[in-house]
Amino acid sequence: MRTVQCLALACLVALTFPAIAAEAPASEKATVLDCLTILNGLEEIDGKRTMIVNQGKANEQVVELPFEFGNGRLRQDLARNIGILGIVRRDQQAAAQKVLMEISKGKGEIRPPEQSASAEDKAEYLRQTLEYDRQMRELTARPCPVDGLTRIKASELKLDRNEIRAGALSAVDRILDK
Repeated sequence: MRTVQCLALACLVALTFPAIAAEAPASEKATVLDCLTILNGLEEIDGKRTMIVNQGKANEQVVELPFEFGNGRLRQDLARNIGILGIVRRDQQAAAQKVLMEISKGKGEIRPPEQSASAEDKAEYLRQTLEYDRQMRELTARPCPVDGLTRIKASELKLDRNEIRAGALSAVDRILDK
């Protein structure tokens, strides 16, 4: 049940986040989808990077190392923003679960019908799927204030030393001071 819900949310995120982040002018009001995009970018920046140590030698190995910021205040700002946006994600997931329970009539999942199912069962599955998608788009289109987030200075990310993916930088663009 949870796997299907997470997969549906992941598909929605993967398909819409890059388009929303690329198209939204900075002056527009942020949506829940924008906040979730920023959260994903912040979590990636807060994570680790893959490095090859002793490349080409007998003891070559791939290791995961944290990014090198050398700035305690930046780490606190990242943690604060992740905490605030984590609440947005938790609330959105709770709302999505409530919608799923309503649409599935308490089952907690929308299961595709068997190949031999009746036309009515297939139509009901399609109706539930479309209604869930519609309500998820409504949930993620709700306003989400990003002005309460701490701005991040691009120079503090030390991009010459930290190979942060362009996708993560694009995701946090709304709160990034260049």
